[in-house]
Amino acid sequence: MKIAGKCKPEKHLLRELYNKGYENVELYLTKRMLHTRTDIITVCENAKINIVSVHTPHMNLDVDESMKYFKQTDLIADTLDATLVLHSNPYSTFSLIDFYPPEKVESNKFAYENHPDVSSYFIENYQIERGNPLVLDTAHLHIAEESYMNFIEKILKKYTEKEIPIIHLNDGTRTKDGLNLGEGEIKLEKIIQIIQKCNYNGYVVLEVPTKDRYDALNTVKNIL
Repeated sequence: MKIAGKCKPEKHLLRELYNKGYENVELYLTKRMLHTRTDIITVCENAKINIVSVHTPHMNLDVDESMKYFKQTDLIADTLDATLVLHSNPYSTFSLIDFYPPEKVESNKFAYENHPDVSSYFIENYQIERGNPLVLDTAHLHIAEESYMNFIEKILKKYTEKEIPIIHLNDGTRTKDGLNLGEGEIKLEKIIQIIQKCNYNGYVVLEVPTKDRYDALNTVKNIL
């Protein structure tokens, strides 16, 4: 299983993540950071850690400048040969695909993260089957679907990392996400078993609170 951490594109954070055992990372961006796009690329190209994905900022898509920030994130992902993760809370995956459709994407690799308000039916039939790759967020799916585990196994058996290039492995309850691994209701060990059984070859990003990122890595390594 190819594990990745998550942090902002800052030199000391990337170095610390690498020194603590992460070989791969997903970048989390904000609007403020995107004012210095060239600096972000330089910092990442000089880092030892492998940049596997770049997450768009969480922002109001109704704001006129939102398209500009999405485009900047897209260009960063393209330059770094990383997967562009398209997601902007609180907007639904449905709205996001309409806002930034595949024909607007510059990067060779991209995927849309499932929001908690979209069903498994939507994810498979509207999203994946229509050529809109998926970032599978386990906590979001748990909120949306009571039988989330069966669906995870179904789509990982049916599709490859081309359709599902990134998994966000995280914990939560039916009403709350963003918890550290083991603090919610997600059946972590079962999901990891499914990922391994299905020979999933994409990246699994441990999406946990910043203070818990190293505990999360140890938790997954102990399960493996």
